[in-house]
This record gives sequence, structure tokens and C-alpha cells, in this order.
Amino acid sequence: MNSNIPSIGAANEKLTRNANRWWSEMAAVCNLDLSGFDPDATLEMRIAWAIAQGYEIGIIYFRFSTKLQHSTDDQVRECIHRATKNRVYVPPELMFLLN
Repeated sequence: MNSNIPSIGAANEKLTRNANRWWSEMAAVCNLDLSGFDPDATLEMRIAWAIAQGYEIGIIYFRFSTKLQHSTDDQVRECIHRATKNRVYVPPELMFLLN
């Protein structure tokens, strides 16, 4: 897989750590099998793992809304929770801030 993913608007290091944690926590709540999941593996390896588990691959576009959220983290966390409930893995590399 050629990883020509743009870095402008990409999740920063803190959001990446949080996203991996939120997905793992929600996966446990949803009784998804996390055997072999390595959040530090390459994007290609994590996608291959997810597909082998029967999960879909998703993306998240997020933006800050002062009326609806306290932070973009709130929005991303909610999107990850919804995705996980629907057996969708969203790698942090596929999360983008819209301006």
C-alpha cells in the first residue's frame, strides 16, 4: 500500500494516542476481538489486521464547533465510538481536521 496520505489537517500525536485508546476501550465494550491488534504497527499492518478480523475501514473528518462540542477530541471520540459499534476501524492516519 502506498501511504501518500496528506499530513495537513492530520491527527496530532496526542489525538492519535487518544484515538487508539478510545477504539480499544470501545472494542472491549463491544466484545470485539483485539487479539493481535498493535496500535504501533504500520498503517498497512493495522488495516490488514482489521480486514482479517472482518472490520470495515473508515475515515473521520472533524471540525471544531463551539456550539456543539467542547473540543475536537469530543467529536472524534464520539465518531470512534459509533464506528466501533458498527465494526469499523478508523486508523488515526485517516482522521482529518477540516477548516
